[in-house]
Amino acid sequence: LAKGCSRPPPVIAGMLFRVKSVATGQTQRVTATGTLEDLRAAAREAFSLPEARLSLNKREELTGSGGLHEAGLRSGDMVYLMDQGADLAPAPPVEAMQAEEPAPQPRENPAPVQAAAAPPPPVAAAPPADPDAELPPELLARLQQLLAAASPSSAQELLLLLTHAAMLEAGFVPLGTAAASPAACWGAGGIAAVDYGHAARPAEDRDAEPPVAVQVKALSMGPAGHAPGAVLAITALALDPEGSAHHPVAYQARVADYVAPSAGTGWGDPARLHLPGRLARDLRTRVVQPLAAQVRGPSASVGLVALGVELRHQLLRHLDARSLARAGAACRDLRAAARDEGLWEALYRRDFGGPAGARAPPAGYRRAYEHRVRAAVQVRREEEAARRSLRDDRVPPPWGPGPPHGPGVPYPGGEPGFPGMIGGDHDRFPA
Repeated sequence: LAKGCSRPPPVIAGMLFRVKSVATGQTQRVTATGTLEDLRAAAREAFSLPEARLSLNKREELTGSGGLHEAGLRSGDMVYLMDQGADLAPAPPVEAMQAEEPAPQPRENPAPVQAAAAPPPPVAAAPPADPDAELPPELLARLQQLLAAASPSSAQELLLLLTHAAMLEAGFVPLGTAAASPAACWGAGGIAAVDYGHAARPAEDRDAEPPVAVQVKALSMGPAGHAPGAVLAITALALDPEGSAHHPVAYQARVADYVAPSAGTGWGDPARLHLPGRLARDLRTRVVQPLAAQVRGPSASVGLVALGVELRHQLLRHLDARSLARAGAACRDLRAAARDEGLWEALYRRDFGGPAGARAPPAGYRRAYEHRVRAAVQVRREEEAARRSLRDDRVPPPWGPGPPHGPGVPYPGGEPGFPGMIGGDHDRFPA
């Protein structure tokens, strides 16, 4: 190449990525040929979108059109598609990070030293988000779809729709009239009955409905509407293939604790829910997951994989970096959970520090933590090699190694021992 010309970056073909939609939770596998623009084009084609904004940590957008390796991406990484109108802070482009620093200006006539300006006030860290105040994105998207299809007429119907969304998220399939709208299942006396099938028990005939796997009944107890003392009682039974019932699952929710009073806007707004994250967690752990475990049978997943996303995240927060990396190597589900940028950000700030409100690393906190650990390991290896070299360079003892002796080699100064000595080489090899 001519002097002053830079070598073009190598083009890497066939890099496989997983692109996950933040709005719907859907994950697609795409292949990029080596640049960020190629990855955006592949994401647009996979999700049929006119525009694709990508991020590694759900906070900062990957900008520029440089190479994937320069942006810290490797084959197999998870990339998030921000298609929910999220407010992303643009990350510095790869070309800007690779630009050379300007040469220092000569100081022939230095200006007089002025007093240093007062340091800016420290930026207060944003308070952590309350997990009880917001619904998970996947569950919120399902609830919005149900509310768009049929608006509830009471607070109890709104809670029933949230329970129905949690059942759909776990793989249950509504049967009968519940397939159109679970709110249509309310009968006389304030009782709603909904039947569900499950993918673990498919129908024998492809065109027929799957058999009933779970029966859920919701009973409105106490005063009607949003009056104090109103309670929604949920009772569910899981049926085995022969039709016999397992242990029932029961849960009660006070309407006033989770639904705000009506202000003339109707009940079809998810914002009417109070502490929806706590209610969703209770429904998952006390209703949906026990039913799913009974339907799937003894071969169902247990442990961390069987827990909900929020519970699994809370448990992984207590692990150190080594344990979190080992958990991510167990299976695909735990690998996706252990690569969450929120977990690695907390570990990075705890182990390496950093100012509050600082910009996230371009490649994400997990990659930054890995680089810091590799650098620390390399320093320890170099120090150990230096200590080993220092031990090897010590002066040998003044007496040196002993003289050679053994069968056929005369011992210097005559045979050891004294007359009449027995044992050892003296008896086996007499003079």
